[in-house]
Amino acid sequence: MSRWIRCRYAIPAGLFAAMALLSGASVAADAAPGLFALDADRNGSVSHEEFVSAMKARFGKIDRNGNGKATPSELRGYGMQQMMSASRDPVFARDRGRPEVPFDKNGEVDFPAFSRAMTRFRFDPVDTDRDRILSSEEIKAETPR
Repeated sequence: MSRWIRCRYAIPAGLFAAMALLSGASVAADAAPGLFALDADRNGSVSHEEFVSAMKARFGKIDRNGNGKATPSELRGYGMQQMMSASRDPVFARDRGRPEVPFDKNGEVDFPAFSRAMTRFRFDPVDTDRDRILSSEEIKAETPR
């Protein structure tokens, strides 16, 4: 059974994998360096501050109109861009389902809410000792083989 990606046109997920293979891009989720790419100070671990800083940079790319809020279509656009990219975003590349993004009554999400959602979706599951630092051991244990 093939999975479908929700977008304006229904396209089987396998089609994107085939396109990536033909273009020479890696289809493996979180192809190296994965979360290590977020290690700004290069100390071998990713602090929550580094993670939030990386989220701020991504949010700036997602928020195409620069109004400080992201819409579902802006998030889908960034997701599609990542699916087609040879250098996939280590935060969004994982096939972990979809994060629960808390859109407001206007159908938008601001950066603080987006950051909290992404922390729950991507940082917290890897931070097994709950010290707000992703050690190299935690990241390696989480990375698919």
